[in-house]
Amino acid sequence: IPENAEIIDFFKLYITDEFIDDILVQETNKYAQDFFNSPQAQNLKPQSRFHKWTNVTLDDMKRFIAMIIGMGLVQHHDIQDYWSKDEMLETPFFGKTMARNKFLLIMSLFHLNNNENQIPRGQVGYDPIFKIRRVYDHFKAKFHDLYNPGENIAIDEGMIAWRGNLSFRVYMPDKPDKFGVKLFMLCDSSNGYCSQVEIYHGTSENPSQKGKIYDLVMRLIRPYLGKGHKLFVDNYYTSPILFHDLYQQQTGACGTLRVNRKGAQLI
Repeated sequence: IPENAEIIDFFKLYITDEFIDDILVQETNKYAQDFFNSPQAQNLKPQSRFHKWTNVTLDDMKRFIAMIIGMGLVQHHDIQDYWSKDEMLETPFFGKTMARNKFLLIMSLFHLNNNENQIPRGQVGYDPIFKIRRVYDHFKAKFHDLYNPGENIAIDEGMIAWRGNLSFRVYMPDKPDKFGVKLFMLCDSSNGYCSQVEIYHGTSENPSQKGKIYDLVMRLIRPYLGKGHKLFVDNYYTSPILFHDLYQQQTGACGTLRVNRKGAQLI
C-alpha cells in the first residue's frame, strides 16, 4: 500500500475482484440457474420481475455491494424508499448506481455457496454455517494475513445483529445488539483490529480434557504463540491451566479469575 493510499485501496485488500467473481458472481448465477430450472419458476406470474433476470457480472456485483454498504449508512424504513423521488426521501446515489428491479432481483437470488455440496443436518460432516463458509474462510485468512497485531492483544465476544430464524442465534443482554450471531475475536488492544475470529454456531468439536474455553483461546491465539505477545481476557476465559500453558509458550496473560474456576483454589 503506497503512502498516498485511499480508503478504497484498503477495501480492495480484503474484497478482491477474484473473491467477488469466484464466490459472489459465480454462486449467484449458479443459484439463479437452479431456481429457473425448478418447478417453482414455472409458476411465476407474467408480470414477475424474475422474467427480466440476466446473469450478473463483476461490475453488477460491485455496484450491489456498494449499495448494501450505502444502505447501512443511509437508513430508510422501506427498501423501496432508496429509489424514491420524494424530496424528503430522495437519495440519488442508489438510482444512479443500479435500477431498483435489478437490485431486488440480485438480492432475491444472491448466494454464497453451492447447495449441491451441502451435507444435511444430522449427518457426518454437517456444517451449520455452510451457506457462508467460503466467505467466512476468506475473511478469516485475510484478517490474519494482512496485519500483525502489537504486543498487547485481547479476546472478547462480539455480536452480529440478527433477529431471523437461526438455530445458533443467541441473546446477550450486555451488548448494544442483544440478539444475533456471537463471535469470539482476538484483537489488537491498541486499535481494535480483529486478527482472528470464530463464529459460535452451537456445536463444537470434542473438547480436550482442559475444556472447551481453553481450546477456544488456544485456537484463536495459536498463530501468535511464542512471539512476545501479552493476552488480556475477562473471567470467562481466565484459568490457571490456560495461563500456565501460555507462559510455557513465551506468551504473557492477564485476566480476572472466577473463584469457582478449576484450579483457582491453588493460587
